[in-house]
Formats: sequence, structure tokens, C-alpha cells
Amino acid sequence: MNITVIVSKALNKENWKKGVNYLNKYGVKFNTNIYDLMYEFAEIYGQWNEYYGNYTWKSLDDCCLYYGYYLDNAHNSLGATCC
Repeated sequence: MNITVIVSKALNKENWKKGVNYLNKYGVKFNTNIYDLMYEFAEIYGQWNEYYGNYTWKSLDDCCLYYGYYLDNAHNSLGATCC
């Protein structure tokens, strides 16, 4: 199994490393395709920030709602996988 990683800017690097190490023990391999979901979604949402000269990042909740998903727990690992 070769997995592409989709992350959020809020990702805790220490928790990420623990999760990867755990999954590696069971043969899960990760490729080098890593996408920051909030970076990708910011342009789709389209709220331009004149001061910073880029699109404003939105929350994971905003992203889910934009696509028609309502989750009470979008910021825990189970909820985030459903979005």
C-alpha cells in the first residue's frame, strides 16, 4: 500500500511522526506526495487577502461545510477522515 498524505496546517508534527512510525510497523508506506488541504482549499474558497497578497486559509470546518458536510468533530482524527 502506498499512501498520499493530505494534511492540514494545524497538523502537530510530533503526532504525525508517531502515526507514521506506527503505520510503518505494519507495512504502510508513504510516498512523497504531500498536500496541505487548507492551502489547496484557500484558492477554491477564493477570499483574497490584500495585505498578504494571497488567499485566506479557512478552517477545516469551513472546508467541510463548503462541500456539504457537517461534522461535530472535524478536528479529531476520526472526524477529519470523514470530511
